[in-house]
Order: sequence, then structure tokens, then C-alpha cells
Amino acid sequence: MSKEHDIDTEKQNTKDEKNHFEIFVGDIKEEWSQSQVLASDIIKKAGTEDVTTVILEALDHRNGKAVAEFKPNEMVDLTLRDRKFFRITPGGGGFS
Repeated sequence: MSKEHDIDTEKQNTKDEKNHFEIFVGDIKEEWSQSQVLASDIIKKAGTEDVTTVILEALDHRNGKAVAEFKPNEMVDLTLRDRKFFRITPGGGGFS
């Protein structure tokens, strides 16, 4: 089993050896030292300047199905299940 496959199937997000939470927004890797992060901070760190027109979606795996969505002013708990992979989408998203 490849290292990438291990990452793709990991459900619970835990701190890495540097005591950071590692997340992916699309192909962009981010590291956070705190477990509670404002969605707008994640969006900005991924390179989107105008956070007012987008939402952050948590995915069940890399390039997977959206399982939760966060408006820019909402907190994201990186310790929860399915909080490792994200995507940024315009407007109101609409996961099912």
C-alpha cells in the first residue's frame, strides 16, 4: 500500500510528528498548530483572497464527496472525522 493511499483513506485527522494538523485544500498542503481554525483563514492560506463569495467543503477523502460545508466566519475543528481534505467552492455549495 502506497503512502499516498494511506493518506487518502485516513479518516481521523491527528497531529503529525511536528505537532501540527496537516490538511489539504485541493492540492495545497497546509499545516495548522491549533485544532480550531476559522474557515476564512484556511481559504486565505490556500490562495483565495475574497472569502466572501466562497465556502469551504470538507471531503470524505481526497477529491471525494463533500460531507460538510463551512462559511468563512465558521470554525473548523480539525480533530473531527473527515477534516483532512477540503475544497473551495463558489457560493453556497450544496453537498448531499
